[in-house]
Amino acid sequence: MAKMAELREGGTAGHLSRLQRFGACLAERLRQEPGWVGVLDNTFVEHLQRCIPLNDIGKIGLPDALVHKTVALTDAERRDLEAHTTIGTTLIDAIGKEYGQSLDFLNVARAIVRHHHERYDGRGYPDRLAGDDIPAAARIASLVDVYDSLRRQRPHRPGMGHAQAVRVILFESPGVFDPTVLRAFAACQDEFARIHETTGA
Repeated sequence: MAKMAELREGGTAGHLSRLQRFGACLAERLRQEPGWVGVLDNTFVEHLQRCIPLNDIGKIGLPDALVHKTVALTDAERRDLEAHTTIGTTLIDAIGKEYGQSLDFLNVARAIVRHHHERYDGRGYPDRLAGDDIPAAARIASLVDVYDSLRRQRPHRPGMGHAQAVRVILFESPGVFDPTVLRAFAACQDEFARIHETTGA
């Protein structure tokens, strides 16, 4: 499912693998944070790596013209694009209904798919969650997704270098990310650069 969404959007080589490796890197660093002790056990990290590539599966349900648009979106188009979070949630829920909600990783998948565009200040979408109300997996996936997106070549802009992407995330995105996740990212940013250089960038 993740590969279908990536190909539909014209994803670059290594994108899904990078998301997994970035997520694992950030999660390992967060294990050292007091507020995350007991959250990031081995099972959580395994589920995170398995599910983080699913973040944009809802784009499968969007019109081609919207997914492949190469110029700035209108306000209406942006609202339509934001629906990929709820479309993806519907897909995950259907899988759970068919195969059993007892599959633990589906809870992590649902959290990532629905909430990876929430903002720590509550101004994200689709549910306007804020702070620790945003699931832990989604708070990690949010930063990981933004970093990879900034680094990737897009039809409407070139990819950023590592230093510029770090600057945008750490200093030019107030209110977007969990401050603890930002601190962990700052500590392991060199590993992000290495992962990007060695994973099909």
